[in-house]
Amino acid sequence: MAFRIIKVRRKIPYVFAGLALALATWNFMTGDEKILESDPVPELSEEYIMDNFSLTQFDQHGTPIHRITASKARSHKEQVILSKPDIETRVNQSLWQITAEQAVAVQSFNQLTLQQQVKLSEQSSVNQQRLNLSTSSLTYWATQKKITSDAKVTIQDGLFKLSGTGFSVDLLNENYQIDSQVEGSKH
Repeated sequence: MAFRIIKVRRKIPYVFAGLALALATWNFMTGDEKILESDPVPELSEEYIMDNFSLTQFDQHGTPIHRITASKARSHKEQVILSKPDIETRVNQSLWQITAEQAVAVQSFNQLTLQQQVKLSEQSSVNQQRLNLSTSSLTYWATQKKITSDAKVTIQDGLFKLSGTGFSVDLLNENYQIDSQVEGSKH
């Protein structure tokens, strides 16, 4: 009889460990449902807001693609909304600067759509005449070094003032094209 009591006493810790494991598993499985139900707005958990945002992106060779600054950046899912963005990119021997009231960046900042009081300026170290462009919206394609828009545009290119609707700028070749309703004058 004493031998049988010792055998039962040896099994008691294992029985309690099994019960504790079963209870912990039950709590874990039912506890997740409560956590998921208590999150009232799960889509907002991916949003981040940053003040005084600054980003410099580089290509695979370590050459800067562009520098982006903004007074505020709000990321949500796959896009970042920038307030008062300022983008600078150096292509060949020219410094290009784009400013606006707002921008939406997608594709890891390789495509930015700028809106409201958009200004583009180019200062070339070779050609001292400045190019200035004003429009309501444009899209900057960082990897292709292109800028496009369907909006109305005003361009000051040295002594020439041009306006029209729709345009594209090729930063690599330093040329631009106005698509339609082109008007111009020399100052």
